[in-house]
Amino acid sequence: MRNRPWQELSISARGVLDEDGSPAVGVGPLMSCPISQVGFEDSVVAADGDTYERIALEQWLQTQTTSPVTRQLLAHEHVV
Repeated sequence: MRNRPWQELSISARGVLDEDGSPAVGVGPLMSCPISQVGFEDSVVAADGDTYERIALEQWLQTQTTSPVTRQLLAHEHVV
């Protein structure tokens, strides 16, 4: 499996897609972001206590105020 820079990925309703539109391959549920399904490079923790890839969570928070995992309203949009 080759490393896929974020510039080559897009997040859609079908999940994370490679630059050619095919599904990107993740590294597994425990070592990957629940939004992007891609292994962590710059992980952050959101108000829901779950860990996400920073850029994926930032993109999510541009249009959502809920947890990507639970869909519950986030107490705040700060990340650690």
